[in-house]
Amino acid sequence: MPPHSDYGLLTLLLQDEVQGLQIQYEGKWATVEPLPDSLVVNIGDHLEIFSNGKYRSLIHRVLVNPSKSRISIASLHSLPFNSVVQPSPKLINEDNPRRYMDTDFASFLDYSSSSESQRKSFLESRKLT
Repeated sequence: MPPHSDYGLLTLLLQDEVQGLQIQYEGKWATVEPLPDSLVVNIGDHLEIFSNGKYRSLIHRVLVNPSKSRISIASLHSLPFNSVVQPSPKLINEDNPRRYMDTDFASFLDYSSSSESQRKSFLESRKLT
């Protein structure tokens, strides 16, 4: 799976013992070691926008293990499709200005089918600063 961030609020991931998930950290790819009986919690774009950048949606990817099959189950959590996502007014002030435009699912679909999406992530396209 190519590098991406998750569009929604949160993704809960249950994975087996086979490595495959990597996150981008300080410009490098880091493998997320599978832990038995645990969930990986990915912050999504909605939560980054709502928190005005306090919580960050990470770029991640999945690699295929050539010698072992990998099984994972993802549970994606988001708002209804017609909801508008915007930074919480309680997190915006003179010291912490608004960093993101309002967004909704229609904007995401329009952007995803545009040529700009090949150069910049949807979340990057919503940033004001």
